[in-house]
Amino acid sequence: MLKEVLKKIAEGEALSLRELAYSLGLSEEMLKAMLDDLERMGYLTSRVPDCSFRCEGCPLKSSCKVAGVERLWFITEKGLKATQTLH
Repeated sequence: MLKEVLKKIAEGEALSLRELAYSLGLSEEMLKAMLDDLERMGYLTSRVPDCSFRCEGCPLKSSCKVAGVERLWFITEKGLKATQTLH
């Protein structure tokens, strides 16, 4: 299942934790644990969103995917290489 999580993130679509968990048939708690495992193994990296705007005044508020998000997950070079062998 870790491979499926990695593949889904490699697709590049911005998904909330809830959306990603739902699409994979996982609970949010299970997905968080898997994301942490993938980060520890070097396949993913995470960052805290650093949007400098306040949501109330932001023109992108209605379409923003990072409002209220704790962390953003990004695939690493190692992760990209791993997904190439999954096809």
